[in-house]
Amino acid sequence: FGKRLEEKERIPPPQNGGSDSICSYVVNYLKYLVGEYRTSMTDILDIARHWKEGREQEKDLFGVITHMMQALERNLEDRAMLYDDPALMHIFLMNNFYYMFTRSRNSELAQYLGNDWLRDCKRKVDQHALKYKQTGWEKALA
Repeated sequence: FGKRLEEKERIPPPQNGGSDSICSYVVNYLKYLVGEYRTSMTDILDIARHWKEGREQEKDLFGVITHMMQALERNLEDRAMLYDDPALMHIFLMNNFYYMFTRSRNSELAQYLGNDWLRDCKRKVDQHALKYKQTGWEKALA
């Protein structure tokens, strides 16, 4: 699933800069995974690790979740570059990072992502909001 997010073929982002369906799908999937299936997934990853002895070790559930969120961030940042309008690019990133932050912070997913990730995600929301304002004012004043 994480590898699918990293593929080079990119689906165009929403034209209005709104929150992307891929973002909501990944975050909700991970929330469900750690909420309902945490024990099962940990067992499955342990079994997979034993099967692959001698090769690269599989990641634990924490590592899988972190990897998928990083892959989602890269996917969104790459797709944001497809916008011709820089203001729309920042709206898209702000909306998606905000979605990731709000859906993760009060869930079991926050335990896996950690406070540093949550702070960084909130910082990205604020950063893109500021860049959107700056870009918008540049157009208005030009």
